[in-house]
Amino acid sequence: MFCCDHRQITDLAVSFGQALSLVGRCPSCARNMRMVFCSLTCDPHHSAFLSANTTIEHQSEETGDNVTLITALNYHISDSYVQGLYESCSEVVNPSSNSLALPTFCGSWGEDCNAHRLLDAMGLGADHGGFSPFDIYFDYVTNDQPPSTEFEPFNPVAVACYQPISVSSVILSLLFSGLFNSHCLLNQNTSGTCSCVDCTGSCPKPEPWPPLPEPWYIGSMDGLSFVMLIIFLSFSFVFLLAVTWKWHIERRGKFFLNSFFDTDCLHLFIHRHTLRGIDGGKKGLLSLIVSHDR
Repeated sequence: MFCCDHRQITDLAVSFGQALSLVGRCPSCARNMRMVFCSLTCDPHHSAFLSANTTIEHQSEETGDNVTLITALNYHISDSYVQGLYESCSEVVNPSSNSLALPTFCGSWGEDCNAHRLLDAMGLGADHGGFSPFDIYFDYVTNDQPPSTEFEPFNPVAVACYQPISVSSVILSLLFSGLFNSHCLLNQNTSGTCSCVDCTGSCPKPEPWPPLPEPWYIGSMDGLSFVMLIIFLSFSFVFLLAVTWKWHIERRGKFFLNSFFDTDCLHLFIHRHTLRGIDGGKKGLLSLIVSHDR
């Protein structure tokens, strides 16, 4: 037994058709979003998570009796499911504009969309600029809230964008929440996971990096640090030795030049070489005279 007939199913399919044209390329996103509104319409146990927010009295045209009509609705839903729904749709791309699809659903919030704003915008009635037949006020119930005796939040299992969609997964999620509604299985996309374009989790994973080599030690010191220390000390020793040798050579050269150009030494050097020149001249002249006499 279900709370909707064939006409309601048709209306639901038509109303949700535009949304599916934007997110239908990602099966899990479409499934998670469809679950919210399909359960609202057709679930036989929706009184557990739905309550009237605003009502009006209306006279039935068929019977003439006064009936109570709901003009605004409270929808008690698990916050974890709402977050899972948003995450499964957050990367879906609108093929017509090549931009993200969710800002279109978030109405005036646009790029500032988040999980709560997504459902809040989708629950706006025509009087508030939305497309819902009446206002739906979502009550997001977190896990740390104490359980209520008045309602049980709608809490199926949200399927991640990288997980495949199948009829069995939908049945399990409905059974998990204590519900079963075959109408929510209609037109279920079983094509698998979302593509890499619409879901990062579906992209191929790169090969893991090879494990790092085991560290080695020399004594209690890291081996690489020990080798670098030895190289540093060796280059430092060679550099200091070269600087010391250069300093020693330059010092000896300066001492020799200073000694050579000392004034007393220079005069003595010139005097000795001058005397040698004079003695050599005399000996040459004497030889010339002797050879002439002969």
